[in-house]
Amino acid sequence: MQDFILSTLTELALIVPLLTIIGFLIYGWYENAIRSDERDRESRLPLYNKTIMMLWGVAIVCVTGWFYSNRSLEALGLSWTEPGWRGWIAWGVVGFGFAYLVYSAITLTLSASARQQVRTQLSGADLDFMRPRTAIEHHRFKILSFTAGVTEEIIFRGFLIAVLSLFMPMVLAAIIAVTLFGIGHIYQGFAGIIHTSLIGGILTAIYLIGGSLWPAILVHILIDLTAGVQFQLIDRFEAHDNASGTSTLII
Repeated sequence: MQDFILSTLTELALIVPLLTIIGFLIYGWYENAIRSDERDRESRLPLYNKTIMMLWGVAIVCVTGWFYSNRSLEALGLSWTEPGWRGWIAWGVVGFGFAYLVYSAITLTLSASARQQVRTQLSGADLDFMRPRTAIEHHRFKILSFTAGVTEEIIFRGFLIAVLSLFMPMVLAAIIAVTLFGIGHIYQGFAGIIHTSLIGGILTAIYLIGGSLWPAILVHILIDLTAGVQFQLIDRFEAHDNASGTSTLII
């Protein structure tokens, strides 16, 4: 009887985080459904703060549930990368992500046409409601980028794949996790879901090849920070570009 109770509590420790993830996704879909133009013009800080708190909350529930199911953090992906070529590939992608961040910052600082290209891309992405505008919003967006990189990898790559793979093949578990990760970004529209699903697939591959969440976490952070740097630089040079006639787009 005692063994049965312990076994039940162990499985319940995994069910609670799964239900929390489902609730988090449903809430995100609801928020997207009630989003309006008036709310889009409001300060982004409440949105950033709420998202940061919710992501950390869900991640903590996942790690706690995994811990109380008597499974190791290493099995959750919080370990060092595999030795040999697998680890080198994972960390090589991290290096590439950092190099792209630097390249993007330099290019947008020096090139008005590059800034205009980014503005054009953003005009069709329907992301104005979450795009930072003020100095404090840009700063908070960086915190959000770090938060998303850490917590979403723990939730969707570490916990979700690990739990689903307990009763289905790893490949199928990874596909479901990537799909839910993409759907979780429904606020970016259908094209955004496809885009984030592809990124999720890449991050999943990094995790599975390297055997560790850490490279995927860093790549995720770098991706979001790159977007933040792009937002900040096109805003910083907007008045200059408009005055010089290099920008015809008003956003």
